[in-house]
Amino acid sequence: MVDWEVLDLSIGTSNAYQQSAQLYANGRMQVLVYVWISVQIKGTNQLYNLSPDELSEIALVDYNDPYNGLDRDGDMRGDWQYSEKPGEYALPLPSSRVVGAATDLPQLARGSQTQKYWVTTTAQENKDIAASIYQPDGTLVNTTMAGFESRITLEGLTPIVYTTDKESTSVEKKFIKQGTYHCDWEGSYDPYWSQDNYYFSLKQFPLHKVELHWYDRTGHDNGHDNDPCLVGAVAKQLQHDYQVSHSADLNVFFIWEHGTKSPTKAGLYRQSGNITINAYANIEVDQRELALCLTRLKFHFFPGLGEIWGTQWTFSTWFIVYDIHGNSGTFEVTLSEDHDSVVIQDSKRSSAIASSEKESISKQEIKPSLHDKAKVEAAVEAFKEKYKA
Repeated sequence: MVDWEVLDLSIGTSNAYQQSAQLYANGRMQVLVYVWISVQIKGTNQLYNLSPDELSEIALVDYNDPYNGLDRDGDMRGDWQYSEKPGEYALPLPSSRVVGAATDLPQLARGSQTQKYWVTTTAQENKDIAASIYQPDGTLVNTTMAGFESRITLEGLTPIVYTTDKESTSVEKKFIKQGTYHCDWEGSYDPYWSQDNYYFSLKQFPLHKVELHWYDRTGHDNGHDNDPCLVGAVAKQLQHDYQVSHSADLNVFFIWEHGTKSPTKAGLYRQSGNITINAYANIEVDQRELALCLTRLKFHFFPGLGEIWGTQWTFSTWFIVYDIHGNSGTFEVTLSEDHDSVVIQDSKRSSAIASSEKESISKQEIKPSLHDKAKVEAAVEAFKEKYKA
């Protein structure tokens, strides 16, 4: 083991002339901190290059209490933590006002080596941070000492919590396309299907990722319909209260993971007696990189024959959004009273309870329509005339 001694030690953010930075105190956002060190073999003028393992012995400490080190590499006991590896929220803020500065800006010494750390916090405070290292002879050297004086000041900002407030998020509904699907009942028919997409986006910073919970991941998690084209489904509902309306139009709602292949085939197959339905559509999804995409897919169908669709079901779908700096918001997916639109609401759920809670699905059998029989028959004939293949 080489016996070396420190010639120079300094700390900064992004470069030697920036001694402060801001980060959101959400426990995810990171700021990059540099430590520069120059050493020589003890008792000589010969410079020595520290190995990666030796460089990693440099610690970040509280400037005002240099024997109190920050937590390191996942050991989150305190409010401040650092790591040699960047996470997914290491993008710096667009601008950062100076909240503190060293009295003497560091001048990089001959033979300086650089060690990088990424710092995160959950504390809404200003933190003065120094660098520290033990020499092989046991001597502690840190940047609070005369001759090595330098520090950085990091400001933990109040995290942004996204809500459905119009200043925080937005939901844009957009008609995408329509087409036809095929069904057989006393003849062949090609009724219309139509697609609306809902784009949920953030207003303060761009969306980075979405964590989805409680929806049909396989096409048969709903407990009733088994079809791979139901992957991503949130609900299967008739548009209106079928008992008081002869309309049998079906709405299937979806929520899409980022990166879902588009176009994608969505829908379901139903068969009962002499009625066969191939309710499938090639739809466009997830076209916007910085928005969560949800879809309402409507299948127009014979009036008075709503029972053919089987049990209606709805997941208690919820999701967490994260912006590029790790700020988050939690939301629930609900439906309008007529089951024709997506409604996004604020939620108090969290990832911490997601694994302990059971998935919630509400189910409802479709009861026969109480609508006037003659009117239903007339509506059926009009439907046949319109959609006959």
